[in-house]
Amino acid sequence: MSRFGRANKLSYRRWRSEEDEFLRQNYKWKYAKQLAGLLDRTVHAIHLRAWKLRICLVKKPILDWSSKKKELSYILGCIYGDGFFGRYKTRGGFEYVIGVNNTQKEFPQNFFEALKSIGLNPHFYREKSRDVYVTRVKSKVFFEWLSSLSLEQLESILVADLVSARYFLKGFYESEGYLTFNHRQLNKSPDLLGVNNTNEKLIRIAYKLMSYLGFQPRLQGPYTTFGRHKPLWRIHLYGTAQVGRFINEMNPCIKRTAQAVTGGNPN
Repeated sequence: MSRFGRANKLSYRRWRSEEDEFLRQNYKWKYAKQLAGLLDRTVHAIHLRAWKLRICLVKKPILDWSSKKKELSYILGCIYGDGFFGRYKTRGGFEYVIGVNNTQKEFPQNFFEALKSIGLNPHFYREKSRDVYVTRVKSKVFFEWLSSLSLEQLESILVADLVSARYFLKGFYESEGYLTFNHRQLNKSPDLLGVNNTNEKLIRIAYKLMSYLGFQPRLQGPYTTFGRHKPLWRIHLYGTAQVGRFINEMNPCIKRTAQAVTGGNPN
């Protein structure tokens, strides 16, 4: 029973004016799953109606490096690592989507909180068909800002501020990194940490930031494998001291312990 009377949960059931008004007042502050229960609707119906009412486009991000450098640096690291952003054609025009997904929910949850902290209204959910957790947000303003930021501009910002550099590397590692053993000794601490990317300019920026922070990274690549359209570049940190320091300083929410592999360079 919803607060507006008993009703079928079908997405195409007609919306009443009082339901629209309730959605306008609460969409920015409550999770879609909560609203779905209160209105006796599906989560998809909630998002679709909010889009039609243009509620989700009200909030604009805070894109001020002086006040949000940690959050913005972390968000950019996540997106440039293995996130996604794009413009998609819809019946009403275009929608601008930014997001990440991962099999471990802590990473998308962290990304969700970072997006909220800069004034956006992201959505976090589990996609059962792929068994992944997803955080995504629709924002034309943020998409256009992200698209206009060149890698040269990004590098100049991060190199000039080590705090921003750390938060970018934190997001980049959570999104695209791995932790394992370089030798077949599973009773010791992890001694190999790496990140992969197909963008040479981007991986060189990460390499420079690690070097500025006092690490001794090794840049490797390009690697080409069967079925891969673009060559792959890698950064590795070797030794338990370097790996441990990176984990302690960046404090990632995932990938803090070694993967269940016995050596080699994971793809």
